[in-house]
Amino acid sequence: MSTTLSTTPNTGDPALDERRRLVTLMAAMAEGDQGAVFALVAELGHHLAGAVRAQLRSYGRHDLLRDDREIEGLVLTAAFEILDRAGSWDPDGAPPWVWAGQAIRAAVVREIGHATVELDTDWLAGRTTEPFGRAPDPFDGTDPFDLRLRLLLEALTVSASDRDQEVVRQFLVQKAYGDPSPSRTVADDLGLSAQNVRQIVSRVRRRMQALLVADDRYRLLGESGWLAA
Repeated sequence: MSTTLSTTPNTGDPALDERRRLVTLMAAMAEGDQGAVFALVAELGHHLAGAVRAQLRSYGRHDLLRDDREIEGLVLTAAFEILDRAGSWDPDGAPPWVWAGQAIRAAVVREIGHATVELDTDWLAGRTTEPFGRAPDPFDGTDPFDLRLRLLLEALTVSASDRDQEVVRQFLVQKAYGDPSPSRTVADDLGLSAQNVRQIVSRVRRRMQALLVADDRYRLLGESGWLAA
């Protein structure tokens, strides 16, 4: 069982208990336990959200401040920036959302700099019996497609903002139809650059792979295809 599934014994001092738990989670991330990212968000995500909100206010992005889903996505972005640097964090120093503040700020700027696209929540409605209009199954698995599609949509909801979900969905559809340059096609459709599309797809894929480790319900998605590559 992952060390992140257990809790640090309470001392009776909330601040001290939180700090001890933070040290435990950071140590787990430093050892490569990606599931600790989601534990960090679940237990201490209010600190990350505070840092993200403060940054958005400084940019005057009140539109994003009112969007809970965007905040959730940016909190995950901040958590993964911390994961990348967990091994260098000093437990006796500033909390990681302060210590990694510069990296988090740069990541948030990259995120909010992407063009915004509208998400059609029914975009894949009716596609649970046929893989993307008879296109090849993008996951190349042997299990029923409808189950994996539902799991994918759920995992995307957990792992990505509405904007990034749309990018990933269109990217996978283009791959399913054999598009040799899906990033460029999606970029043209959504008003992004091909590089931005590749960055979004890579970031979401990484988050979803971590989710597979943290939650057995999504393991089926990682058995083959895009997430197993």
